[in-house]
Amino acid sequence: MRIIFSKALVKRENMENDIYNIAKIAYEYASNSPAESIELIKIYVTTKTGERKIAFFINTNKNDIFFLLYRSRDKAIADFKRQLMCYLGILKFSLRSNWFYIFEFDHDF
Repeated sequence: MRIIFSKALVKRENMENDIYNIAKIAYEYASNSPAESIELIKIYVTTKTGERKIAFFINTNKNDIFFLLYRSRDKAIADFKRQLMCYLGILKFSLRSNWFYIFEFDHDF
């Protein structure tokens, strides 16, 4: 299983110090998820800096998880659909440009 982070989104979300912990959280969640095919997942976690929400896509056909958002839980996203489309564009560009981090885990979901 691979957890893929766009370097541009990591920088935009200011999460360089938390990336490994987020990869572990995504992996643990996906390992227990009944997700089929592709699914958008939003989860809430508590970190040293407070409550956060994480959004990512799971593609069970390829065993990939794509990171999208990492925000303070109380920070509202005014237009989630618009923000999601913007971040998907950044993710797509990062993947095509080979500008991303990959964390790999041995267990499949």
